[in-house]
Amino acid sequence: MSTKKLREKRRKQKQIKILSTIAAIFVTLAVVKVNNGKLKMLIKEISNDITKDQILVESTDDATNTLASSVSASQADKVKVAAGNNHFIALKSDGTAYTWGLNNCGQLGTGDTTNRLTMTPVKINGEVATDIIDVAASTNHTVLLRKDGTVWAAGDNSYVLLGTKESGDKKEFTQVADSNDTTEYLQNIIAIATSEYNSYALTSNGEVYAWGENWRGQIGDGTIVNTSYKPSKVQGISNVIQITSGESGLEMLKSDGTVWGIGYNGYGQLGTGNTTNQTKLTQVLTAENTPITNAKHINTSNCATMITTQDNSLYVTGYSYSNSLFGASPTDKNDNLTLAEINPEILLKGDNPRLIDEWQVAPKLWDAIRYEIDHRNSEGLFILTGSSTPANMEDVTHTGTGRFAWMTMRPMSLYESGDSNGQVSLKDLFDGKKKIEGENKLDIERIAYLVCRGGWPRTLFMDEDIALDQAFDYYDAIVYRDINKADGVTRNPERAKNLMRSYSRNIGTQAATETIKNDMIANDSNSLSTDTVLSYINALKKIFVIEESPAWNPNLRSKTAIRTSETRYFVDPSIAVAALGVGPKDLMNDLNTFGLLFETLCIRDLRVYADSLQGEVYHYRDASELECDAVIHLRNGSYGLIEIKIGGDSLINEGAENLKKLESHLDTTKMKKPSFLMVLTATGKYAYKREDGVYVIPIGCLKN
Repeated sequence: MSTKKLREKRRKQKQIKILSTIAAIFVTLAVVKVNNGKLKMLIKEISNDITKDQILVESTDDATNTLASSVSASQADKVKVAAGNNHFIALKSDGTAYTWGLNNCGQLGTGDTTNRLTMTPVKINGEVATDIIDVAASTNHTVLLRKDGTVWAAGDNSYVLLGTKESGDKKEFTQVADSNDTTEYLQNIIAIATSEYNSYALTSNGEVYAWGENWRGQIGDGTIVNTSYKPSKVQGISNVIQITSGESGLEMLKSDGTVWGIGYNGYGQLGTGNTTNQTKLTQVLTAENTPITNAKHINTSNCATMITTQDNSLYVTGYSYSNSLFGASPTDKNDNLTLAEINPEILLKGDNPRLIDEWQVAPKLWDAIRYEIDHRNSEGLFILTGSSTPANMEDVTHTGTGRFAWMTMRPMSLYESGDSNGQVSLKDLFDGKKKIEGENKLDIERIAYLVCRGGWPRTLFMDEDIALDQAFDYYDAIVYRDINKADGVTRNPERAKNLMRSYSRNIGTQAATETIKNDMIANDSNSLSTDTVLSYINALKKIFVIEESPAWNPNLRSKTAIRTSETRYFVDPSIAVAALGVGPKDLMNDLNTFGLLFETLCIRDLRVYADSLQGEVYHYRDASELECDAVIHLRNGSYGLIEIKIGGDSLINEGAENLKKLESHLDTTKMKKPSFLMVLTATGKYAYKREDGVYVIPIGCLKN
């Protein structure tokens, strides 16, 4: 593909990315502009023609931020988009619908659990559906409404939220059953809505049906008891003309202009004047404690409700999730930073848990939050999130010990990105499960692509050739900008590139800093000291680009010396790919480099899985050169030994022999026996247990 064509394709891809963001926000946020108390509706349709400049972003002093797509009148009502956690469904005016995105529970309705980077037409009973009139989606499930008034659902069936007669996740759209034993399926439905744990349907005669989880009373039967799979009629209401759902709650607009809510009300989103969950119908009230009687439209976000009245007034109740110190508009950012400096307590007010994004740009918040925690005498009050730029803690007076817990966020594992089917669980192996079953769907070419793509979330919704660019963009940001933010020291971008190339060539080894320095000198015109190399490496560690693997120090039967050097790894293999300037085809032609980068991918995934099990990942190497690529050691003293191999019988046998040899060296009178021995592979059709007790598991079958 020519450079010009690739640039044009990338430009279109970026527009698709923005449209995807709109789709996600449109489902959860009212797309409105508020001015002097009056409401102005903006066009909400999203055009098929992605080559036009269709995005309108508006922010003014007297208005809420608005986000909508701007299309010509001829394009109006062409598409409705609904979004779940990481999947989307688009409805066209011709009655067809298309799904794309994450598909780990079958929520795309494609008959499998393979993620889709491009739109896939919705099929029902094997045929492309052309009579769809409404779509809805939530975390991991999707619901369709057909012209004949029937409802169909696919995806996650936890809490029986699909309303189908059979249990278990549904990979194809399956018809929703009826609550009436004399009728097989729901009929005469004119609208649908979804929440994380529920689905809802509105009938042509104004009745509402609900199904799914009920521990907050959101089914509307007056109880908090989970019912069967069958949809249940919401009791005590009729003449409903619109329904909308947030987090485990339901809002209903009646033909008389009144609004009624039921279910979860933890943030006051039902507009009842309190935060008590409602198991019975409750009418929405204004701040003056009077009922709303002239509503014409309702919409919900996860924990907020927005009501438009006949006189174009806008009423909002509930909770806005976060204060952002960095990602906000420039005006809001400056205001928030000023508040953080002179009166940080104001930013900490609101319902809890309170999320403060990019807190590290205002580190004085640390002491203010510590003070709040001590005086409220409670836990789980605040969530502080930040990007790679470290916080300057010089003005912080308290360490936060006992108040703050740290969590490292890493790129996605293959299970999180939907590329691993997760049929084999590390937890099961630690719990002593002996029998495993797993079928690997990833071939060696796909693994090469996944190594190069990396675990960056935005790549899941891009064309594959464009997705490969993301690691290169990240690499450029590191060497030209981010590395300087680590400690405020300006560094030479070319030297940073040189270091990262050398580090990539030594990935998966215990190469000394001196070795890396000597490798760099060949391409560095200036003198280079070991201290300089260390300063670059430490800067990359501070911004979470490098994460080396510490040495494991077990009890051994012999007095063999254990190597204590750390093993060199990037947090994601795609960083090394970008530093070396290679791609999937290059890896297929250089299996040695491929093997080292595949090892980095496996270490990334194992770290993600180990974190969830309260464990850490180490490596082992002793003076006799006996080595183990990964050791997962849990807090309770349990551990598993893992060798990483691309595949092939000879390499698998070699890995198994190493594991058995290391096992025989361990002094199990002073420590536990290993919970499992595993050879983790790129290839191989099945996960299985060998006769010698060693598990052979493809990375495409593994989860935490």
